[in-house]
Amino acid sequence: MTRGWWRRNAVALCALAVVVPATAAALTLPAWNDRHGALPSVPVTADAGDRVEFSGDLWGPATAEWAPATADGIEAPDGARVLEVTVPVSPDDPPASCAPPILREDGGDGRQWNDTRPFSSFGPGGATSCDADADAPYTIVVSFILPDDAAGPFVVDIAPAEELPRFLRLPVAP
Repeated sequence: MTRGWWRRNAVALCALAVVVPATAAALTLPAWNDRHGALPSVPVTADAGDRVEFSGDLWGPATAEWAPATADGIEAPDGARVLEVTVPVSPDDPPASCAPPILREDGGDGRQWNDTRPFSSFGPGGATSCDADADAPYTIVVSFILPDDAAGPFVVDIAPAEELPRFLRLPVAP
């Protein structure tokens, strides 16, 4: 009596069941790690009101206040208001470089908002991101347009390029 095809090839099929997923993992994990290692994914959270050393620079404390809903003749949409976040920075040598901070709800829906200045003229002039050429303390000032139902608590995320995937998370309370 002859054995069936499945029984004759059982060892090869088991080896194939192990080799194919292992090969796929070996080919995709380095690319996945390169992609996600360059994204801010590991928060370093400060306590409210504290100055924190991160990426060699001294950050905070971050503060926030509700600003007028108009600036330079531009009005925030109905049902929205403007939150202005200020983060003092004392740079080290070399100073950190980063994109503009992102504001997030800490809890709740976890919504996030980006700097409004590229799209409007809200907020005063000044640094809206890390100043990679700074040799003296400076302040990052960023304005965010939030819906009226955004009540906080809020955190501001700052991601110096040198620290990725780690990033700094500073609590702010308007």
